[in-house]
Amino acid sequence: DDPFTIQVPMRTDLASAGSGYVALIFLDAQGKEAERLRLTFQPVERPVGTLTTDAQGRFSFLPGPEVLQQASDFRIEFAGTPQYRMAAAGVH
Repeated sequence: DDPFTIQVPMRTDLASAGSGYVALIFLDAQGKEAERLRLTFQPVERPVGTLTTDAQGRFSFLPGPEVLQQASDFRIEFAGTPQYRMAAAGVH
């Protein structure tokens, strides 16, 4: 019952969320499994909104306080159209 901290660097995209896990297995003094914790895959990125550009292709985004508390950076994506190619930018 002692507290512990574990850091496991792992990433998945939104489509793979919950599709797998990392197992943390605790053994007793005899080497038998005493407890198993499953750390499910969670996405690194999550959508926070959808925007529409103006006639010049510009947009603005002001995230709410709850988003700002949870995010250290942002990634903006444009999926592209037959006329315009895909584009992405990040703010760190």
